[in-house]
Amino acid sequence: MTRRWLPALVSVLMVCVLAGCHGSADAGPEPAITDAASAFPVTIIAHELGETVVEAEPVRVVAMYELDAEILLSLGVVPVGIKSQYGHPHGVGAWAEAELGGAEPEAWPAGDPNYEAIAADQAAAHPEFAGRTITYWDMWDGQASEYAADHGVDSMLYRLGFEPTDGSRELAEKGENSQTFSGENLSDHDADIVLAYTFGLDKAGLEKAYPALTGVDSYRHDRLFILEDLAFSTRSPLAMHHALDTLIPQMSKALQE
Repeated sequence: MTRRWLPALVSVLMVCVLAGCHGSADAGPEPAITDAASAFPVTIIAHELGETVVEAEPVRVVAMYELDAEILLSLGVVPVGIKSQYGHPHGVGAWAEAELGGAEPEAWPAGDPNYEAIAADQAAAHPEFAGRTITYWDMWDGQASEYAADHGVDSMLYRLGFEPTDGSRELAEKGENSQTFSGENLSDHDADIVLAYTFGLDKAGLEKAYPALTGVDSYRHDRLFILEDLAFSTRSPLAMHHALDTLIPQMSKALQE
């Protein structure tokens, strides 16, 4: 079984769990346990990544496909969100809308998540990011590179509420993609938050390779983050999720200390 099918299979098995908790009126004698919540936790699937356990009765259910949504509705469960392959405004076809009971689940098209919406939510949740500058550095052989404000490597960060540095703005205005500078000039390219990919150098190795680093404000105030992998600059959907899930709490903490 490949990972791409796991969400769909989990959805189907979730329906089975919900069906067991919402039995129909003519399904025969009531079981001894009538409180659905008491049936949990429930292991609903064992797969190549382990087991998926539902710890408590689901309260907010998301359907990954229209078919899943219709099965849920037939069991009296109204999803709060529906991934729609066919662009239905409410996530299901007209024949099933009556079962929504007036509810308006959030519907989104099949494909990648809406990263702009995710970023907007994060920006609202982290007002400490607003107006603070941020930059990304590649650091190697005693030098570093920074990127233009319109370069994709920084664009998601700006959607979180951060601002580009003056240097990044100037690069964009000149139509240049990036610039490389000496490690002696790190302070001239500093920001409130610096994300640095160091090609394997840890903090001690970085200080040895860049003696001027100890005088850089972001470094002295623990606001320079050494990236251990290329997830951030890769910018693929899975990589961005991984990078932002890790970085957002760290950046938030650093700016509030």
